[in-house]
Amino acid sequence: MDLREWMSAPELVTEMKHVVQELHWNHPIIVDFLQSNPQYRPKALLMILCLAYATQHFASEEIAHSCQTDPVYKTLSDSQPPFAQELIAFRRHNRAVILHVLEETLAHAARAQFGDAPSDERAIMVMASESALERLDTARHMDVQVE
Repeated sequence: MDLREWMSAPELVTEMKHVVQELHWNHPIIVDFLQSNPQYRPKALLMILCLAYATQHFASEEIAHSCQTDPVYKTLSDSQPPFAQELIAFRRHNRAVILHVLEETLAHAARAQFGDAPSDERAIMVMASESALERLDTARHMDVQVE
């Protein structure tokens, strides 16, 4: 399911940015790595992939193309569209963090759609985890020919 059925693309991006900002970006190892590799854009790649997977776009070639043509993706890529191979490599090396951002975004969308009664929280998180994992697996299978 495309989460834009529950939330607009700008709302999805806002929620994802919130989740991404909460990650531990100030860890000394991460800071050193990013200072040594200024061309590496983990936040942008993370946002691009999570938005794509949340909106049912799984093939890295298609996502890379969207970064050249779609205004939302252009903004996320800061007018520096990634290559499909770059997206594949990022997904491979950062599966856990992509999964986390997707789970949190899916759970937020479900709460917005269905309410956030405390009794439903476990069901929401199970659904979010299963859906996030399924989306990552779909993306991996879509890119098998590209890799």
